[in-house]
Amino acid sequence: DPLDTLDAHHQLHFMLHQSNRRSEEAFQGCMRLLEQLGEDVPDNFENTSAPPFARIRHVLEKKSEEEILAIQDLNDENDLRRIRFLSQACIISSTALRPRMTAYCIARMVEISLRGFSVYTPYAFVALGTFLCGQRINAISEAQRIGKIALRLFNERFSDPGQLPLFNLAYYGFVSVRFESFQTCATHLRQASTVAFSTGNFALAIINNQISINKFFFAGKPLPSISEDIKRQIELTVKYKDSRFVNYARFWNQTLQSLMHGEAGNSSLPEDRHLDGSLPADRHLDA
Repeated sequence: DPLDTLDAHHQLHFMLHQSNRRSEEAFQGCMRLLEQLGEDVPDNFENTSAPPFARIRHVLEKKSEEEILAIQDLNDENDLRRIRFLSQACIISSTALRPRMTAYCIARMVEISLRGFSVYTPYAFVALGTFLCGQRINAISEAQRIGKIALRLFNERFSDPGQLPLFNLAYYGFVSVRFESFQTCATHLRQASTVAFSTGNFALAIINNQISINKFFFAGKPLPSISEDIKRQIELTVKYKDSRFVNYARFWNQTLQSLMHGEAGNSSLPEDRHLDGSLPADRHLDA
């Protein structure tokens, strides 16, 4: 099957570029393959009130949770290929390489999922949840509902260990943190990092670990332990040549050292401020 050969060639191409941090080439590879599969790929897509985005939100709002969960599996091979490569493109775009394409990737993944579910559907739904949490939309209740549906799909229907690092990153890093404890979110993110390391997906392992440290900090983990976690994170980013978070981690560690040694002066926050549990990766929520 020529399409199977194309799939295999693209997967190898994608993995090689990702492992070499050549995300732009990996993203363009996804876009070329989607065009070959008949996708009308836009040059830009940042309007979350555009018809595709508004339509999927309306459809999901009108369906009960049980009606959504009753959707049958996706059987169309081209649609399966589309959602697979849309999910890969979404991973890249949502880490701020192409933030204005994230809405397109999410809208199309969910549109396809509403025709039939696949192993990529839980991520499609939780990715929608992350977008709904962003300041531009700020639909937290809607995001919570979609996120919990995604969690049920992942746990009860498509429990794929290979998808766990990505799913946990989106769900516990950006959605459930709005309504669950920091401790719970941090624990699941640490689990995702461990799984990603065990499968050789070092990029996802590092980002899950980074965000888990952030959540553990806000959960009240002792500062010396947080400092050790950050030092280990810096070592990992150097070892695997992934410098996306190293400057942030070093700055954060310096701040913790100051706090632990009483050099930060008055560390209490002004009355009109609140703790910010965000990371540089949070930028995609507001793209």
